[in-house]
Amino acid sequence: ASGPRALILERVHMRLKLLLASGHNELLRLSAVKEAGGFDEYLTNEDTALTLSLAAKHWGIVLLDVWSSEVEPESVITYVRRTTRWARQTAELFRYSWPSVPWRIKLQLCRHLLKYCLPVLCLLSTLLCVTYCGSSTIGAYQFQREALTLKAGYAMYGLALWGTVAVLIGVLVLRWILGRTEWIGIRQQIASLLIGSAAFVPVATFVAIGITASALGWDVKFTPTNSREARDLDS
Repeated sequence: ASGPRALILERVHMRLKLLLASGHNELLRLSAVKEAGGFDEYLTNEDTALTLSLAAKHWGIVLLDVWSSEVEPESVITYVRRTTRWARQTAELFRYSWPSVPWRIKLQLCRHLLKYCLPVLCLLSTLLCVTYCGSSTIGAYQFQREALTLKAGYAMYGLALWGTVAVLIGVLVLRWILGRTEWIGIRQQIASLLIGSAAFVPVATFVAIGITASALGWDVKFTPTNSREARDLDS
């Protein structure tokens, strides 16, 4: 799915000047890095931290049309660990105020943090439903029916539910369009969606724990995705 993602980065993020350094497969102007004060030694999210420092000095990130390679996680455990690390590192960035960074970049960081918090909120809402609904499934179904039909007293809930459905449909349609642009078949897209959904619960659980740990000031331990240390942890 790197093709569709690259299209989004090129046609949306780069035009709006929202690109963040990727941390790999990149070329850096040493004069810009020197002007930005080098790499921050207290933040493990060195690529995004460098982007913020560069943006404060009016430097930016661009996407070049060159071939490169990228290694994806070798197992679900490695994928969960990497996602949790990314979430913790994003929360870690909010230790600083970044006063000179443009607002568009700050809002981009807030969007990233919200993206990591949404699975946590979904997991909490699911646990609340299981805890308080108990065996009264008829009441839950009746509530959904009243809300989806926008009955009096349930209209606000219904608007929230229909809004969520509309957003999900919009995302799926956009994914399908981008996938077809890159000649990715519908079967591949469905398989990707199912595999991604299967890892939702462990990802949400560990992300919740990780973000809480970062909020409490615990430092992030950087373990490269497919390194020997990561394999030892997996085994």
